[in-house]
Amino acid sequence: MGRPKIKFEDYYEPVTESGCWIFTGCEEKNGYGQMSNNVRAHRAFYQYFVGPIPEGVLVLHRCDVRLCVNPKHLFLGTTAENTRDAMVKNRMCYGERNHNAKLTAEQVRAIFSDTRKQAILAREYGVTDHLIALIKQKKIWRRALT
Repeated sequence: MGRPKIKFEDYYEPVTESGCWIFTGCEEKNGYGQMSNNVRAHRAFYQYFVGPIPEGVLVLHRCDVRLCVNPKHLFLGTTAENTRDAMVKNRMCYGERNHNAKLTAEQVRAIFSDTRKQAILAREYGVTDHLIALIKQKKIWRRALT
């Protein structure tokens, strides 16, 4: 006697306004649904309702709701496509929104226009010379400098 077959219809609640199907099973710390077989819920639903997922391919959300498992809201993509999608939808953590940011946008603009030596600026702002150089070369914090 094997394991009972999962009844996918028992694991979501439809939301009429958005069309999302909100997964009602376990939720990971990062907000994605988790099936009992250690597969993310949206991947399991995609496989069940749409078909196989090629090796190394991600299942992305059109709706950006991590618990949504509606196959109409899911599509396949690469890591690069996922990043591009997040950038277009302004979901990337740029500048001060990035939890690793050591500077504010205002400080970055001041650093960029300051003509003193990078070592002096680095000491003053409590960062590395390399970070100052990247700001001066517009390799980082470009959005703050436009």
